[in-house]
Amino acid sequence: MADERTGVLVVGAGLAGCSAALFLAQRGVDVLLVERHPGTSPHPRASGQYPRTMEMLRVGGVADDVLAASYGLDRGLTIKIAETVQGPVFHTIVGGTDDYDTSAISPAKFGMASQDVV
Repeated sequence: MADERTGVLVVGAGLAGCSAALFLAQRGVDVLLVERHPGTSPHPRASGQYPRTMEMLRVGGVADDVLAASYGLDRGLTIKIAETVQGPVFHTIVGGTDDYDTSAISPAKFGMASQDVV
């Protein structure tokens, strides 16, 4: 196996690892991202990006892609607190689209893409 050298090694291609590699590479840092899994996780993943996250994704040049992959926020947002993904629901939080206007604090909107898509 040949030696490979890099300025920064990022281990793990989750949201934090991918974001770190993206921002480092944008600034001209020689970065290598490694992940032990060959693809995305088969397990359910969370959806949603707060406006501050979307601001950072815009800096990274991927916010429009994340918004394009988003779904559902235009119909309102429903959050269910449950024992498991298919288990009994303990509490449901329902909000309309007006409840999520963030224009007073951020130019960015909420994103609703799932983690595996991002």
